[in-house]
Amino acid sequence: PVDATIAGGLLIVLVLEALRRSAGAFLAIVVAVFLLYGLVGHLVPGDLQGRQVALDRLTVYLSIDSNGMLGLPLMVTATAVVMFVLFGAFLTASGGGKFFTDLSMAGMGRYRGGPAKIAITASALFGSISGSAVANVASTGIVTIPMMKDAGFKPRIAGAIEAVASTGGQLMPPVMGAAAFLMAEFLQVGYGTVVTAALIPALLYFLAVFVQADLISARDGIAAMDPVGIPQVGRVMLSGWYFIIPFAVLIGALFWFGQRPEAAAFWASAAMLPLGLLLRYQGNGLTLTNLWNAIISTGNIVVDIVMIGAAAGLIIGVLNITSLGFA
Repeated sequence: PVDATIAGGLLIVLVLEALRRSAGAFLAIVVAVFLLYGLVGHLVPGDLQGRQVALDRLTVYLSIDSNGMLGLPLMVTATAVVMFVLFGAFLTASGGGKFFTDLSMAGMGRYRGGPAKIAITASALFGSISGSAVANVASTGIVTIPMMKDAGFKPRIAGAIEAVASTGGQLMPPVMGAAAFLMAEFLQVGYGTVVTAALIPALLYFLAVFVQADLISARDGIAAMDPVGIPQVGRVMLSGWYFIIPFAVLIGALFWFGQRPEAAAFWASAAMLPLGLLLRYQGNGLTLTNLWNAIISTGNIVVDIVMIGAAAGLIIGVLNITSLGFA
């Protein structure tokens, strides 16, 4: 119908513009190239030739059909990913980032190149719950990057170590990036199966980063931290023991009670909320102000992810309707 074609065309244009503003021009261009292929794919020679699709049919399919923009990537993003981002925001606002940084400092501060190893272990610990590289850098990086620079690491190396370690947070079970939820849906397996498969590769990833940081520390002569500034493990755990509870709720809901990822994240967030409001870690905790800010930051982060999910749906839709996916 003409009205569906017009509405769908406007929706696709608006999504492309929103994608450009949120995720950058490069990804928007990639999606635009796929859309162009949907129109002219039948003219492409060789194995990559697609079947001819009318403009109105292509527009309606991509914008309204559940195999296009409104398909699986956007569905997973709007359910599981949003809840996990919210959980990570509650954890960060409650002081969880500082807790994991202090815990890593207590364990790694006495070794050569301690600040870099603190950054890696803190990113692994916090990333295993947040599943977001951006949240990881924002929560642990503001502490560990200056610490690495003060210890003697060059600024670019300190930033690189934190960036690579925080990116690994998206690979570290039990909470991983949006791709893990998509994998579970596409493969029609439980999220726990994906988590189990990801555990060893994630540990190898952090081991490689850890070894590299140790080699850089040996090369540049970067010693351990001053013992005076290293907290005691017992004292850190005594102050921040309650951060373990939402983590345990998340694990229990996922693996023992067989809850869907979004439900498990909801219960973990529900457990974090009263703990963050009632308890304090070194003066850090949830207030009505930073609770509101956490919700706002979740919205800002989710905008990017939702737009990327919609873009993935457009690309998958083009692959399906033109038969390029089979080629």
